[in-house]
Amino acid sequence: MESATGRLLEKATASSQGAISGKYKFRPGDVLYSKIRPYLRKAVLADFEGLCSADVYPLRPRQNIHPSFLLALILSDPFSVFAESVSMRSGFPKINRCELAEFCAVLPPYIEQARIAEVLDTLDKAIQGTKAGILKQGAVYLGLQEQFFTPSGVRARLGWQEAQLENIAESITSGPRGWATYYADEGDYFLRIGNLTRKHLDLRFDDVVKVKPPGGAEGVRTALAPGDLLISITADLGIIGVVPDWMGVAYINQHIARARLDRTKVNPRFLGYQLSGLIGQKQFYRLNDVGAKAGLNLPAVGGLKAWLPPLTDQDRIASTLDGIQQALRQEEALLSKLKSLKAGLSSDLLTGRVRISA
Repeated sequence: MESATGRLLEKATASSQGAISGKYKFRPGDVLYSKIRPYLRKAVLADFEGLCSADVYPLRPRQNIHPSFLLALILSDPFSVFAESVSMRSGFPKINRCELAEFCAVLPPYIEQARIAEVLDTLDKAIQGTKAGILKQGAVYLGLQEQFFTPSGVRARLGWQEAQLENIAESITSGPRGWATYYADEGDYFLRIGNLTRKHLDLRFDDVVKVKPPGGAEGVRTALAPGDLLISITADLGIIGVVPDWMGVAYINQHIARARLDRTKVNPRFLGYQLSGLIGQKQFYRLNDVGAKAGLNLPAVGGLKAWLPPLTDQDRIASTLDGIQQALRQEEALLSKLKSLKAGLSSDLLTGRVRISA
């Protein structure tokens, strides 16, 4: 493997010549690189002939450089870090050609460059396909949310009954204050607003604290049970969560309200989807006192309106939306895995730490 020990891009590329009225000629196979901050991580491989603005560098690979390999190199983290660094040398938010030429890297043989580019391109296509799947599933979810939970839609549906939350809940309460003194390395989950998310009804456990609560009525009052509906009532209002069956003993802080629903009337996940959709979020917006510190009291929570079809229909709708959400999260997990794999492979292959057979 050849080691480039100086002006790699000067050695590896031939700038397309011919500036015309502040624009530059490029042709198929040139790498078009955005040289202005904050777009220093953007580059594409041209597949047609044309002109680009002076904010774009057309980098023309020399004969010993595969165009797709050069693109992968330009889009790699080491190059992006380098570009950000040199662009900060002055107040002018661009990287110039002399600075660009300072980047150093190793160059494998041309055939190996092609194989590296092929591997990374395959991963790119998988990433783009997964992103497309996420967009498709997201569009289906939003379409069903709109179909089921627009204000005009629920009022027009036969058999859907309007109810206030306080009339379909066995109890509504919020968490205790001052329990930070009971935080412990081991103990029961103590949920905060950060454990709720607008992306889905399930709870987040990437940042969770635990408590050893005091005995007495306060602990009994605020303990959670499977199927409890959780609602953020301060700061970012109206984030909805549903307590899973497996969680065991857990508590909430004062920024979350807990509604224990009458399960003979309400499917908690159905109501969670409704309140997290347009019909629910409009209520939170109206209840929020604009200009004051965001917050809801328990009577306001109890006054939230819901529109309920027969329980069997609630179960069916909740199951449908759960299925879409599960598919979305699987696609998102795959996307994260593919991005991580590409980052690792890019680092290994483009630095020569790992060789690839031609």
